[in-house]
Amino acid sequence: MPTSAAGNDPRLTTHRGSPQPLLAKGFTLIELLVVLVLVALGASLVVLSMRDGPQQQLQQEADRLTSYLESAKAQARTSVTPLLWRSDDQGFSVSPVADLAHPLSRQAWLFPSTRSEPREWLISPEPVQAPMQLQLLQTTGGQLLLQSDGVGAFKVQP
Repeated sequence: MPTSAAGNDPRLTTHRGSPQPLLAKGFTLIELLVVLVLVALGASLVVLSMRDGPQQQLQQEADRLTSYLESAKAQARTSVTPLLWRSDDQGFSVSPVADLAHPLSRQAWLFPSTRSEPREWLISPEPVQAPMQLQLLQTTGGQLLLQSDGVGAFKVQP
């Protein structure tokens, strides 16, 4: 028969009536925070381990190359000097036609598997250029087309 004596509270005893207190049910705030930190670390490792696909790599190269070519066109116009854009397996460069041995700048490809066709393009100092198509390729199979009508800027075509 239960009594109301101190230490005889039925909520603090086990089901068998022993005087040991029941364990609290649920999680503490510290335990929840530790689990959240572990989940966040795992998610960040997964995100960091993901690589850009070939098409994203080509898009990055194309964006960079379009701004580089537009800069070279502006440089040819301001210096009234024709420039030659060249590419190879390592990267691309711009040189004055009169002094091909000394390029004005040399840039490496962001991704070593990138190539371009054609490999040379003459940049005229005239405001209106010849129309140009430049194809970016990757050895993994991706490709993008950069086009200019000779008046406007280069645009990336999928």
